[in-house]
Amino acid sequence: MIDMNPLSRSQVHGAFMRILIADDSADARRVLHDALEDVTRDIIECGSGEDALRLCDAQHPDLVLMDIRMPGRGGLWATQRILERNPTAHVIVVSQFDQRRYRREALESGAERFFPKDRLLDLIDYITQTFPNANIPN
Repeated sequence: MIDMNPLSRSQVHGAFMRILIADDSADARRVLHDALEDVTRDIIECGSGEDALRLCDAQHPDLVLMDIRMPGRGGLWATQRILERNPTAHVIVVSQFDQRRYRREALESGAERFFPKDRLLDLIDYITQTFPNANIPN
């Protein structure tokens, strides 16, 4: 039986959780990276859905922060493929597009949550409350 409790599913990579940021905007990745430094130092980044899928296979992040619109197949496609390969993966969609349609599509693709990019404090709160290995680096 697969344990679907997010508190027991995350993997520990050293002392910190590993987070993958998948966003085609280097500026958006930098902002997310800076915001996440209070949570972990183990952050990997990419700019496409295809690269996110490859990095998930190779790096096994505890959490994926996925943009919706990216070159190539995009974030929703990548979210579906990541979860097909690893049903216990944690994918959160973080997008500037905060319309109801995008929220619905993100959740239908299998993402566990959706956060608009202008609500990063809420995202950080969610991560620190949900993942036991979201350490605050010294």
